[in-house]
Amino acid sequence: MSSFGGADLSWPGKLLRLLQGKLARVDLRDHEDKILILMALVISAIVGLTVVSFVALTERLGKALVTAGTLQRFLSPVIGSLVGGWLLFRFFPDARGSGIPQTRVALLLNSGVIHIRTVIGKFICSSISLGSGVALGREGPSVHIGAGIASFAGRRLGLSEEHVRSLIPVGTAAAVAAAFNTPLAAVLFTLEEILADLHARVVGSVVIGAATSWIILRMILGDEPLFHVPAYQLVHPLEFLIYALLGIVGGLVSTVFVKFLLWQRAIFLKAPSRWKAFTPAFGGLVVGLLALAVPGVLGVGYNLVSEALTGDLTIRMMLVLLVLKLIATTTCYSSGNAGGIFGPSLFIGAMLGGAIGQGAHYLLPDYTGNAGAYALVGMGAAFAGIVRTPMTSVVMIFEVTRDYTIIVPLMIANLCSYVLAQRLQKHPIYEALSLQEGIRMPSPAHAPDPVTVSRAMRPLTGPGDAISDPVASLEVHPDDTIDSALQIMGNAGIEQIPVVSRSGGAPVGVLHSEDISRVYRTLDSPEERARKEAAAVQNWLPSVAVITILAVLIVSGLVVWQRSRRSAFGAEAHASGERFLAQGQVDEAVAAFRTALAQSPTDIAARATLGLALVQSRRYTEADGYLSGVLKSDPRNARVLVGLAEIARSEGANEKALALYREAFAGDWPPAHRAQKSLAQMAFAALLAESGRRSDAIPLLLTIIEQRGDDPSIAKKAAAMVRSIGPTDETEHAFTVLASRFPGDAGVWLQLGDARLAADKDAAALDAYRKAIQIDPGNPEIQRAAGIVEQTLRLDPTRNGLMVRERVRRWNEILQRVVDATAACLQPADTDPAKALLKTKAVSMEMADQKMTASLRLWKVSGVQCKTDPVLLHVLSKIAE
Repeated sequence: MSSFGGADLSWPGKLLRLLQGKLARVDLRDHEDKILILMALVISAIVGLTVVSFVALTERLGKALVTAGTLQRFLSPVIGSLVGGWLLFRFFPDARGSGIPQTRVALLLNSGVIHIRTVIGKFICSSISLGSGVALGREGPSVHIGAGIASFAGRRLGLSEEHVRSLIPVGTAAAVAAAFNTPLAAVLFTLEEILADLHARVVGSVVIGAATSWIILRMILGDEPLFHVPAYQLVHPLEFLIYALLGIVGGLVSTVFVKFLLWQRAIFLKAPSRWKAFTPAFGGLVVGLLALAVPGVLGVGYNLVSEALTGDLTIRMMLVLLVLKLIATTTCYSSGNAGGIFGPSLFIGAMLGGAIGQGAHYLLPDYTGNAGAYALVGMGAAFAGIVRTPMTSVVMIFEVTRDYTIIVPLMIANLCSYVLAQRLQKHPIYEALSLQEGIRMPSPAHAPDPVTVSRAMRPLTGPGDAISDPVASLEVHPDDTIDSALQIMGNAGIEQIPVVSRSGGAPVGVLHSEDISRVYRTLDSPEERARKEAAAVQNWLPSVAVITILAVLIVSGLVVWQRSRRSAFGAEAHASGERFLAQGQVDEAVAAFRTALAQSPTDIAARATLGLALVQSRRYTEADGYLSGVLKSDPRNARVLVGLAEIARSEGANEKALALYREAFAGDWPPAHRAQKSLAQMAFAALLAESGRRSDAIPLLLTIIEQRGDDPSIAKKAAAMVRSIGPTDETEHAFTVLASRFPGDAGVWLQLGDARLAADKDAAALDAYRKAIQIDPGNPEIQRAAGIVEQTLRLDPTRNGLMVRERVRRWNEILQRVVDATAACLQPADTDPAKALLKTKAVSMEMADQKMTASLRLWKVSGVQCKTDPVLLHVLSKIAE
């Protein structure tokens, strides 16, 4: 026994042996539920960390392609798919594709077995393919990785097959929650797609997995939604029809996507085994070639989805991206690259919805909201049509944007897309992928509808009817299934059983075994199918009609009520926008004007205000849509014409811009907008000058100066423009007019003095400076300017009327100042002749010329650092000219 200071150090061993003895007497089977919950927590935390690392790695690699050159954009996906394809063929054959079909196969058919080698291969190969720009998503691989971690952990701990299979949904939910930041959608996707059972008994552990993983994600990367979207407002009930149309088109596009992918994959599956290592490179090659024209096809493209949601993409670009992304994704997936279709389906939906939204807004500007709302709904419609999980798609779009107001249009579009895609493509994409490999997955669609006892029983026709084999203890109800009744009859060894009502237990009929056989024989008959279809139509047509009428009534009532209170709210939002604009906060002003327009969608003035604010924020494409729509209703709106002129100028269409400016000046200008008209005229003058028409620009600017006697800031800006584009005499004239308009402004007289000085009118410049000194005697800038001119006038040897002696004296002083100024820049040999000349006291015009020549020569050869004397600089520069 070891001891130190009297303390017994053997207690840890004794404690460990005590715990081991206690655990040996515990039957762990009595605590399976607690153990599984603990394992769910641990596994989901590990999955969360792994998936967050996977997402961060692929995002970091993908960001490098945003600024990549042309050659890199082409080579990156080719090399990435070639390397990834070789690794998949050589080491990780089960890591191809998205991983979701493989997860379902493992869960339902392979006893929950996913090897850790496949998990490692999925992480490595998916990182390579996604990081190199292959047009696939990261969410499918995340699901496979999460399920694989759960399977490996459960098997290594020696759990039973049933418990291993129960842990796989935990891993998938944790993976989706971490990959998308969508815990609710992660639960729904696991139940709806992986388990195909919304009432699965593992729902509790699935919720634990999603929540735990989401907490890990939030701790590491924060709680930012995947996309930020502008506020959505329903402008008019007509929008519901447009959203339904979007859902129908989404269903068509989804079907094209699925069928095109399956068709290509069938071709690649027939490739010889020796080529399997190189087939993924074909997908990379297609992406590389498409990226030469449109780089947006590279990778998942969530940055472009964000631009579509904010309305920053043109309709043409969105349609191009839609087509090219569809081709790129289907080719990459079908050729065998590692990656999923979640992200690309959202990308395709955003481009489709944004294009339809912009088209609808162009045709019906007064009845539709911004295109970003349609892009958001399009994401859900494409996801519902491709992945076939309508509930997940609704909740997922809500969670990735945190915008609940779009939920009703989203439900309408998703339903239309889901129903149409289901009709046009029988099997969902993941089931179809398994079928291509000869695996038939069980699904709710395979199970027949339950047949109830009421279909087969013989009703009692009167109180005299009796049951020949009284079995009072065995009774069934009309809504029980025939299967359950048949099991009861078989266990009891009877051929018939009474059917009783659930309310009161009164007999209502009798069920015979031969009646059950008769019903089963008729289930698949043509007559039965026709009866089912007719019954279905009879059941759902009235319901749909009633629901539609109620929805229209409710929505119409809400619209009427909402319009009654929108006016004040819109006015408040408009006033906020004006305040933001006055403070230079253009983006905040745009958001406020959007809110104001949403309250009064038919208000032409609100639409014009928003369009002009968008011009200031340089979002010219969206601004053009608003302003062009206003011009149709108000063709003489001068401010709108000016906005369109600025848009044309930004596009380099100067002649079009000049024409729009001229049209604007001939339009209607309310008195409150006089200042804006003058600013527009100055912009017009600047454009004239840029176009080589300075002679037309200067008179316009002089007119502004003469007319704006009540606004010195605009007049000063106009005079400054004249100075920047006009000759010195026009500049002097502009500031002379300005001084006459604002005689008490010292700054104007200072600028007039500068203009006169530039025009070699030194004496007149001194008069202007002295006038400025009278107004503002303490201004050092004016004092300095006046002092320089006074010295210039005393030193200038070129002034008329000077005697020869005075002219020689001034040149002597100039030469002395030049020698002093250039002493630090020139060698003594350069300045010695000038110094000798200074000692000469002769007075003659010839001596004046010699000193002038010497002064100019030294000044010319000296460095800039020595030309700091402003008086010498002005005098000698004028003489040199």
